[in-house]
Amino acid sequence: RIALQFNEVHDSLLLDIPPDDTSAITELVVETMRAVPSLRKIAPSFSCPLDVEVKIGPHWGMRHA
Repeated sequence: RIALQFNEVHDSLLLDIPPDDTSAITELVVETMRAVPSLRKIAPSFSCPLDVEVKIGPHWGMRHA
């Protein structure tokens, strides 16, 4: 079982992550987004810290009664 990226909207990512791997994968994604490897390649002097917000739930964008 692996994590899958379902959707990307502007600066938001929607991932489907196996429940047993939530912590490890979330930490990897957050650290990668904060590091912005592609931006650092084209602008090595870029040093602005980037905030990353994580929301975890069983469903995205759906309200269940």
